[in-house]
Amino acid sequence: MILNAKEYSVNWKKDREVFLYIYAKKRTGKPFNVAVTFELKEFEGNKMWGIEPHFEPRKDPSSYTRADAPFKPEFSGYTLTKKEIQDVRAGGKVMITATSKKGKSFDCNVSLELKEFKGNKFWGLEAHFA
Repeated sequence: MILNAKEYSVNWKKDREVFLYIYAKKRTGKPFNVAVTFELKEFEGNKMWGIEPHFEPRKDPSSYTRADAPFKPEFSGYTLTKKEIQDVRAGGKVMITATSKKGKSFDCNVSLELKEFKGNKFWGLEAHFA
């Protein structure tokens, strides 16, 4: 979804002209910029002109520390307060009352950990049950 149709022409490479579009994320509606070029592409033997986006590479989550790691401060329907965020960033555990998928309340401790899911690393809240 294009929010703003303004094009900003910049010299990216010698043989290409790059345009900067402002798009919105589908889930959040939050705007972001992406550089695109118009390139001749080939698909199943057919050549056609198309738009090629050039996104910035994703930073490796292992390079972050607990103090500066980006994470979602929400766990199972419970949103952490500023004080609780400071505590988990300091390496501590925070006791919370969250809600299960079936709607039942439960108590657990959460901490900020570097996790891995299907080969992708990310920082997230890890539950510790007593």
